[in-house]
Amino acid sequence: MEQPPHVRPSTLSKHSSGDLHSRLKTRKLLGVGETDDGDVHRSKLSQILGHSDQLYVRLPPGLKIWQLVLALIFTVIALWAFIFPSHLYETTFGDTSDDKHIVLPIRLYGITLICLSLVFWFMVKAVDKELIRLLLLCSIIYFTLHTIGKVKGQS
Repeated sequence: MEQPPHVRPSTLSKHSSGDLHSRLKTRKLLGVGETDDGDVHRSKLSQILGHSDQLYVRLPPGLKIWQLVLALIFTVIALWAFIFPSHLYETTFGDTSDDKHIVLPIRLYGITLICLSLVFWFMVKAVDKELIRLLLLCSIIYFTLHTIGKVKGQS
């Protein structure tokens, strides 16, 4: 008995698991479903949901502690400068002469530090790499300028 011409024998059919590598190569050649870094999506689900760096990037363990300490220090110094500007000036520079002319700039410095401390408090729970980089850059610039100002003020 002969088989009808439209039925194939089972030995000639392809298995989809063995064909996976060639499908990925074909999709890469055609540029279908590529990510920004040139990788090809492994499944329809990853293609629909997209590529998220938050799932693959682990932050250093001490980073959250550093952010919390910075937020706390900036808040304490900001409140100290805003509420007791003369005391902060005397403690920092050791000069007690002409306190009434220095009160306004120290209070403005305290207001600036309050704004920076708010940024630090909002960044404590951030998981986005770009925001954390911006926060670290902000703290590097602040501490560098603060050190330069302190060195220039003593000379």
